[in-house]
Amino acid sequence: MDSFKHTNKHSFIVCLIFIIFIVSLLIFATTKTVNNFAHADEHTSSVQFNNNEPDIETDYITVSYPTNTIFQNQSFIVTFIVATSKTILNFDYQVTGFDVLAVSNDIYSVFEFELCASSNFSDYLLHVQIELSDDTVINQSFYALGNEYGLFFSEFSCDDATEKYIHYLYSSEIITELEFDSLRREIYIDSVIEENYTVSNDYSFVDRSQINREILFEFESSNTTNQTSSASITDATYVNGLLQWKDDAGELHPLRRIMVDIMDYDGIAPDILGTVYTNNEGRYSFTFDNADLLLEFENGGYDVYIKVYAGTTNAQVIKSNDNEYYYTSSTQANMNVTTGSTTVINMTFGMGSALGQAFQISQAVLTARDFAWNMSGSIPSDMTILYPAATEGCTYDRETLRMYIVPASKDGDYIKSYAAWDVIMHEYGHHIQYDMDITAGVEGTHFAYENDIDSNYNATHNKGVGIRLAWGES
Repeated sequence: MDSFKHTNKHSFIVCLIFIIFIVSLLIFATTKTVNNFAHADEHTSSVQFNNNEPDIETDYITVSYPTNTIFQNQSFIVTFIVATSKTILNFDYQVTGFDVLAVSNDIYSVFEFELCASSNFSDYLLHVQIELSDDTVINQSFYALGNEYGLFFSEFSCDDATEKYIHYLYSSEIITELEFDSLRREIYIDSVIEENYTVSNDYSFVDRSQINREILFEFESSNTTNQTSSASITDATYVNGLLQWKDDAGELHPLRRIMVDIMDYDGIAPDILGTVYTNNEGRYSFTFDNADLLLEFENGGYDVYIKVYAGTTNAQVIKSNDNEYYYTSSTQANMNVTTGSTTVINMTFGMGSALGQAFQISQAVLTARDFAWNMSGSIPSDMTILYPAATEGCTYDRETLRMYIVPASKDGDYIKSYAAWDVIMHEYGHHIQYDMDITAGVEGTHFAYENDIDSNYNATHNKGVGIRLAWGES
């Protein structure tokens, strides 16, 4: 009996120690996040990434920032909101250029920074990293460019903040269109390869039969790959080239059916000599009547360059920086081309910038458009693709005829959004459904892990909705 009592007493002590240990772990888990937030403005070391991939449907961070003009040395608020169904375990951030005046976490999953951009810098970065309960790390950056005109913000990239600044200068008529094109070219110079030269009086330089043989639309004879102005035989002058894009693996592909403006750089305002589209090999050609020295006040011939658009005849990729505008790339001008000469301008766009990524998106949409055209016998209606879009995921809006493509993931092993052709074509499929009225689509947000038939049986989630959704998403 004494032995039994001793054993019970011993077991009771062990159980008590075990319970205290479990309670301590729970207290530690609930206070870990709070302690990190309390010391946030002292903590700027980096967090080691792990190999766990976030759930793209649910784990992401959005950022909001002022839309009014903010200047350097002026405080402002930036808010990061974490969308996740998991527990937030840890929080970290890194800064460049910003002074962090305060960090607060009054609402769970909402992190508010009071920042001030020091005038000692011109480029700014705030990078936030969140560790979740399954050891996943999600991250989001906030960028700014600062100068005498104020701070220009972006949640996408430094280049995007710079483009906002350039667009502000252009829309405020501080710079000309030529200067606007030139400044944009400097942003993307590392991701664009340009080959640009003129061959004088060499009529045999180009195999024009290869260029002339393709027509973009059978019903639109003007949209041939090789167009000609009202050029006389004696004044005929030529521009041609090859446009390509290089994928993340380094493979080259032709930029098919891309719109190309043939431009004259006259030093005041650019003039469009003509517009052509590339063929299925990425080639374009244009024949024009060269400038007359006396009548057109040219110091010799035209100053020829090209302006390339990330879009085809009925699908354009645009960028939204408060005001929307097309992704374009302009080349250096070939000054005073001689009559009868051939100017060759080749361009290759890499994936190191949003510009090259927009060109790849245009090619994915074109492929889907051609498939729908071949299957139905009619060309789908026009649409616009917004990239990068500050949306939860890639979506299509049938009211505005717009596709929204989220920014490229910063995590190395992911398929980049601009290269996810299956997703892009899927969203284009919704455009076809609406355009051809072939399905009763279901609007609203939906996810693969939700059961739209049983788990939420109500007016918006029921068996009828679930069945239509399944067909519409198939």
